[in-house]
Amino acid sequence: MPKLSIVVSCYNQKNYIGDCLESILTQKIDVPYEIVISDDFSPDGTRTIVDEYALLYPELIRVLPNTENVGPARNYFRVHNAARGEYIAHIDGDDLMLPGKLQAQVDILNSHPECVLVNHRARYFSDDRSYVTKTGALPDGRDLIFYTQDQNARWGTIAVHSSYMYRANARTTREYQGDFMEWFFTMEYLSQPGTRACFINRVLVEYRCNESNAAYLASRKGRQRSYQILIGHLIEHFNTLSGLNKDIYAHALLSIFNYHRAIRTVSPSMLWFLFRNIRAFDLARVREVIRVRRAVGPQKRIR
Repeated sequence: MPKLSIVVSCYNQKNYIGDCLESILTQKIDVPYEIVISDDFSPDGTRTIVDEYALLYPELIRVLPNTENVGPARNYFRVHNAARGEYIAHIDGDDLMLPGKLQAQVDILNSHPECVLVNHRARYFSDDRSYVTKTGALPDGRDLIFYTQDQNARWGTIAVHSSYMYRANARTTREYQGDFMEWFFTMEYLSQPGTRACFINRVLVEYRCNESNAAYLASRKGRQRSYQILIGHLIEHFNTLSGLNKDIYAHALLSIFNYHRAIRTVSPSMLWFLFRNIRAFDLARVREVIRVRRAVGPQKRIR
């Protein structure tokens, strides 16, 4: 059985999937691993390229036999649920792993049994490389920064999805109705007492940011949608995790402010949430959230 499963979710990425798979196959890893690919019934020829790689590397690559388009959320669950490894690393089919990424994450999980998740910085880029920028480091400045659920509740998502590697036994949600953001799962991974996540202050993945691609962060419209999904998660967790109310409120305050700035209009329901829960306001936590969010964001603004 593989120690590590690398799961690849893709749709209409025939121009990118080959480079993505090459970036995985050239990684140097000292544990048994598999690559599990779920193409969401792409009409553009992505599946043909995936099948060619599976024929070249039958001992490493498994391609899920998909016969219909199910959308990105269900495709995500389909490929993650099919993974057999103790550790699971996610990458989208248009992103690129940089040398040393997987081994660095495996080493941390091997040496820190309390650690359930490892993520890291990224380099954003467009196809023509006219837009290239790095995400920032956490303010602490150390190479490895361990953090807990309360910090995750405050900070929000500090890394792109294609940087995540997690322990398979930390995930309990196998299906989810509707869209979701990765913050939902990081809260789940860290829900057990004594668990921690680790952020590597190094750039180990390239995250594609074209206006036309499906990534939420790649366009203004996508970022608006991501805020809507995230704020829904925040309100849900605020109502169920009372011990983290001040942390979640600080996160929600900044997210709702950014959402209103992005769409240039006001959501009465979001403002009402902030008003009726004003007792959870904590200035020190809000200042911390602002400091962290400024630090980890892309150094050059996305178009």
